[in-house]
Amino acid sequence: YVYGPDWDRYFKPTELIKVFPGVYNDYFWNILKKYRVQLNVFRSQNINSHNMRSFEIPGIGGIMLAPYSDEHVHFFKPDMEAFFFRSDTEIVEKAGAILSLSPLEAAALRNAAKERSVRDGYSYQERSKMVYDYFKELFN
Repeated sequence: YVYGPDWDRYFKPTELIKVFPGVYNDYFWNILKKYRVQLNVFRSQNINSHNMRSFEIPGIGGIMLAPYSDEHVHFFKPDMEAFFFRSDTEIVEKAGAILSLSPLEAAALRNAAKERSVRDGYSYQERSKMVYDYFKELFN
């Protein structure tokens, strides 16, 4: 299942691919936890960086499959806390690996991602404080 606006610009829904409108608030978090894998894609301005989903998915205990970037592997251990791909071939391979995890392995990965997010301060509050401290130091 794919959630969000404008996906019809990229592909047509099929029997295998169902497209739904964007979800928000508590329903968003429930959807993230409901499925085995959450695909995180970058907009052009995020290439080799990260985005909000880079923290939201692991922070709620989701299993993220995202583009490889230096920042992503700084934040999360590949294949232990999140999965990263560099090509179309690799995204298919990684998705297959995630889908073939046993329920116990998937739960361990979800817990590792969530624990890393909490331990290393990846919440909006902590990230905002980091930006605030940076600018405070810069302008003092």
